[in-house]
Amino acid sequence: MKVLLVVPPELRQGPYFDIPTNILYLLSALKTVGIECAFVDGNIVGMEGIIAALDKFHPEIVGVSSMVPARFHALDVARHAKEHGARTVIGNHYAQWLWSQVMTYPYVDACAFGEGERTIVSLAQQDDWSTIPGLALRHADGTVYRTPSTAPIAILDDIAFPAWSEVNWALYRQHSALGPRLFYSRGCMNHCRFCQSRGFWHGYRHRGPQNVLDELQILADLDQRDIILGDDAIAPEPAMELFDAIARAKPQLGMMQFNVTTRSDGITKELCQRMQVSGVYEVCLGIESGSQCVLNHMDKGITVEQNRQAIRMLKEAGIRVKALMIFHSIGETPEDLALSYQFLNETKPDSIGTIDCLWLFPGTRYYEEAKRGKYDYLIHSGRDLVTDAFWRDPAYTDCVIAWRDGYVFSTRVVS
Repeated sequence: MKVLLVVPPELRQGPYFDIPTNILYLLSALKTVGIECAFVDGNIVGMEGIIAALDKFHPEIVGVSSMVPARFHALDVARHAKEHGARTVIGNHYAQWLWSQVMTYPYVDACAFGEGERTIVSLAQQDDWSTIPGLALRHADGTVYRTPSTAPIAILDDIAFPAWSEVNWALYRQHSALGPRLFYSRGCMNHCRFCQSRGFWHGYRHRGPQNVLDELQILADLDQRDIILGDDAIAPEPAMELFDAIARAKPQLGMMQFNVTTRSDGITKELCQRMQVSGVYEVCLGIESGSQCVLNHMDKGITVEQNRQAIRMLKEAGIRVKALMIFHSIGETPEDLALSYQFLNETKPDSIGTIDCLWLFPGTRYYEEAKRGKYDYLIHSGRDLVTDAFWRDPAYTDCVIAWRDGYVFSTRVVS
C-alpha cells in the first residue's frame, strides 16, 4: 500500500505558512508500521507539483489535510487524486465541521475526524473502511453515514515524533515558512465562543517533559533552534514543569529560542523567570479585548486585570509580548473598543496581532449561534451569508465569514 499525504495549495495567511507538523505526525505513524508513504506541500510546489507527485508516486490512498479557508483547493487535490485512481480522504477542520457537505463531492471517499495517527494507519492497512472508527463514508446507494467515534489518544507520549528528517529545511526557509512548530499539548482548558479548539480536541492533554526534550534534541541535531510552541495554551503547572526541564537541558540542546502562545491566567512571576532562562523570547497572549464585558461575552474566562498583570510580568522578565486582539466583535460597543485601545496604550505590548474583525468559523459557538439567529438583532447587513451553504459556494473561494460591528461579509484570508 502506498499513501501520499498532501497539504493543499494556499493553506496560508498572507505570505507565511507553517511547516506541516500534523502531516509529519501522520507520515511518522505510517513509517512506524512499514507503510510506503510520502508527503507533498502545495504551499511549496502548487497544484502542478501535487499532480507531478501523483504521477511519480502512484499512491493507492491520498490523504488531504485542509483548514476551512483552503477547502476548494483540498477538493481539487481530491479530484486529481481520484482521476489518478487513488482512494481519497480529507481530514482536519474542514472535514471535522463540514463533513456532510464534503461528502457530496463524488471524488471524496471519506472524511476523517479528530486525531489522525491511528486512523491513517487503519486506512492503509484495511480494504474495508466501514469497520474503521472516526470516518464519514458513503453507502453503495450514495447515502452518507458515520462510523463510531474514536476516543482521544490518552497518552500523547505514545505518539511517534513528527518525521522531521523528511523536511527540506532550506526550501521551506526560501518560501517564508514558519516553524518548526512543536506541540506540547492538544486542546485548551477553556471553551471560548470564537474558537474551535476544544470541540476538535475534546479537552486538554499534554505530553511529559522528557518526551518534549527528546523531540527538541532531534530538532537540535537537525540544526533547528528557533522553535514555535504551537499550543493553543499551556496549563500553568505543566508549563512550569516543561520550562524547568528545558532549562536543565540547555547544555545538551544548545542555544534554542522559543515563541510561545498561551493564556494570561497561567502567567506567574516564577513562570516568566523560568521561561526567560529556558530561551523564550516572545509570548503571544490571547488578550482579545480591554473590556470585561466583551471578554465575558466571549466566555474567555479571563479578566482584564489578569491580562494586564501577565503583560507586566513578562516584560519585567525581558520577554517580548504580542497581544492577540479581536476588534469589532459581536456586541462590542464603541465604548468597549475605546477600552481596548486604552488597555494597549497603558500596557504597551511589543506587538499586536489582529485581523480587525471576528471570523465566524464552523465549529465555534459564535458561528452556530449566529447561524441560529441569536444575534440577528445586532446585524445591519449580510445575515444571508451566515449559513453552511456559504462554504460550498465557489464565489467565496479562499474566503471566510467575518463580523465587524454588526456587518457580516466575506473576506479573503489566503494569498
